[in-house]
Amino acid sequence: MSSSYRKSNMRRVASLLLGGVLAALYVLPRPVPAQEITFIPFGNATGEWDSNRQLSRPPSAAASYGGLVGGDLRDYGPRSFMDLTAAISYNDVPHFNYDWFTGNAAFKSDFRTLDADYTLLASYRRDSTFVTEFGQANYNNSLTLTSPDTVSTSNVTTGITRESYEIDPGFDYNFTPRLDLEGDFRVNSVHYNTQFIGQRVNYVSPYAGFTLNYDLSQRSSVGIGPYYSRYDETGSVTSTVDGLKTAESGSTQTGGGAFIYNYKTTDITHLSLIMRVERDHIEEAGFLTQDVTSWGVELVGTHKYQLGNVQFSIGRFLEPSSVGGRVALNEFRAQLNRPLSARLSFTGALRVSDIETIGNFLASLEPPEHRTNAEMWLTYNITKKWYVTGGYIFVRSRDLGQDNLAYSNGVMLTFGYRGLEPPRPAALGP
Repeated sequence: MSSSYRKSNMRRVASLLLGGVLAALYVLPRPVPAQEITFIPFGNATGEWDSNRQLSRPPSAAASYGGLVGGDLRDYGPRSFMDLTAAISYNDVPHFNYDWFTGNAAFKSDFRTLDADYTLLASYRRDSTFVTEFGQANYNNSLTLTSPDTVSTSNVTTGITRESYEIDPGFDYNFTPRLDLEGDFRVNSVHYNTQFIGQRVNYVSPYAGFTLNYDLSQRSSVGIGPYYSRYDETGSVTSTVDGLKTAESGSTQTGGGAFIYNYKTTDITHLSLIMRVERDHIEEAGFLTQDVTSWGVELVGTHKYQLGNVQFSIGRFLEPSSVGGRVALNEFRAQLNRPLSARLSFTGALRVSDIETIGNFLASLEPPEHRTNAEMWLTYNITKKWYVTGGYIFVRSRDLGQDNLAYSNGVMLTFGYRGLEPPRPAALGP
């Protein structure tokens, strides 16, 4: 945003607007249980202080405030559901004279027949003016219905916008009670209005995979199948070599195979082990074509206790990234959700990541990135709809080309509202 905007009264107006919307949420009508379509509004206001919000060297502390408003539009039936979520957030860091808006939208649907299950996920996000790829440890992001923020770079950048989208259709068709075919398709994209080689690169990456699964028992199954992916840089990235500006672009074609083992005990424990081997054909402007073999192992699961649950993911994940190609994400990630009383609950999350570029010239120019995210919250439900959350946020990162670590310790306080969740039909499960 322009400097005249930052110096205007918009911060004061934005604060009053957020407070007014939160007050208005209180008087909205409650959902009618008999309705098939239910609207669940939500909103919050947050204050935060971080010892090094920009992950800069030397560190610089700053306080910030902001909030968001949005809603879930849901339609549940015995064999299907649809969920549309949208939100707008505002954030301000007065010490650095930064303020920005973020818009999010996500759509998720599931339709079941006697022989098949069809799913669709579509999500969109736009950050204006001030982009913080800070990374996060927790899985609880209602606007990202798959694992959020998997390949964040931890960079903090001002004066640019960032847009991203993802579309994930899929199906699971049962040939027999024990044999089924699963299809997984995906297109995701990231776009910056200003690119920088090795850190902010526009790309589009489609993916298609098929898996033939066989049930070994009521609790376990094995599957095997091929997949294909492509990574294409869009636009051009300008770099300077020996005083001359050059445009860089490239693409990666990937063909691979996956072996999958699933284990599930009713709704208590769900565990998936995926092993991948792929061949990547990489073309980069100004460099020789490369063919490399990559491997990945993914262990993902959930477990429910009598009180609370834990989610985790451990392994080597092969994914597209804005560094300019596919990456190998070596990661441990876990989250514990546990109620402490009828009104008080605890959430703790830890994420340790190491990112390596696969096969292209950036791997020889830039060292791997190491990142740690840790978060802890206590949430107290004032009423069934109103809550207050206090938490601690820790981030540590070794950025691209940096020898010394950057880290930040932060505390936050959130006051928020969320409408009551509708009951889900038993046929859809938890």
